[in-house]
Amino acid sequence: IELITNPSARYDAEGNAGIINIKLKKGKTDGLNGSVEAAYGILNIYNGNAEINYRKKKVNVFADYSVNYSKTGNQWIEDRTITVNNTTTNYKFVSNRTQTRLNNNLKAGLDYIINDKNTLTYTARGHYSHSRWNSNSVSQHADSVGDELAKYNSVNNTLSNNFSVTNDIMYVRKFDSTDRELDIDVNHTYVSGNENAVLNSMAYDTAGNLTA
Repeated sequence: IELITNPSARYDAEGNAGIINIKLKKGKTDGLNGSVEAAYGILNIYNGNAEINYRKKKVNVFADYSVNYSKTGNQWIEDRTITVNNTTTNYKFVSNRTQTRLNNNLKAGLDYIINDKNTLTYTARGHYSHSRWNSNSVSQHADSVGDELAKYNSVNNTLSNNFSVTNDIMYVRKFDSTDRELDIDVNHTYVSGNENAVLNSMAYDTAGNLTA
């Protein structure tokens, strides 16, 4: 814990009375530890997370996995009365939409503590997401007394997948107790994704016959 009685302009928002700077360090105790968490939110939202860490002398191995799933829906309704050149028509539109999403994130790696001042870290990260969008829309065109002139139906289904992998190697060299350090970071990322959308639109006449 560091007390700074005369902070620089960098901390101007914190005031002139001084600030407390808390420096955190990684735990150095050997052993295994981990945690598991789960959560549920309104509108069908689910979250889960698991972490594990194992340290033995100069080697620290870690892994983390998280998953998120959600399913949401909505309805869009329009009801219009349109008058052009003394001719009145009615237009009604109803659309029901549903979207589902699944996100997966995985991180794993290891630290090799060369000594108190030098650390080498390798980290691999993976991400996969899948989403589906469905909508069913019906629109109706009618005259001023409500007799149907035409009817339209549209169905839209969209599937999306995204995948990425990142490899990261980092070397940290600490020089002294003033937190001066040298960081060398090399990383590589691969990203892939695709989307498949199907749209089907149909039009019907007043007799209910398909016209398009």
